[in-house]
Amino acid sequence: MNLKNPFPPMVDGPGWLSSSPHRRENPPMLTIATEQKGDVVVMTLEGRIDADFAKSFETACLERIDQGDRQLVMDFKGVNFISSAGLRVFLLIAKQLQPTGRRIKLAALNPALMDVFEISGFSKLFTIVPHVEDAL
Repeated sequence: MNLKNPFPPMVDGPGWLSSSPHRRENPPMLTIATEQKGDVVVMTLEGRIDADFAKSFETACLERIDQGDRQLVMDFKGVNFISSAGLRVFLLIAKQLQPTGRRIKLAALNPALMDVFEISGFSKLFTIVPHVEDAL
């Protein structure tokens, strides 16, 4: 018996549809804006922290750590997705900061991201606050 798949593949790459009338013209991205607030560095994230952007995110975080910043705050207000590759970056950051006594706080996680951090146990590694102002 020869069955034809009635559902042709619709994915070109990570997360965007090719055959759909709702196709996005540009793939999802991660943008990182950095702002110094006193002795705290706030990294405002927007987009997806997935396999496509985990390496650039890791590089940006490690640069801040290498510069000796004592306290980092990650503003998740604009983040809509995190993959296991993104979580891996946070594990790496926690390992880098642990012996130094420096801290990282996560702020403004949406409920879905908060669930990911709680289920994975990562909520025990970081201080998570509702708003950036709570982390300063």
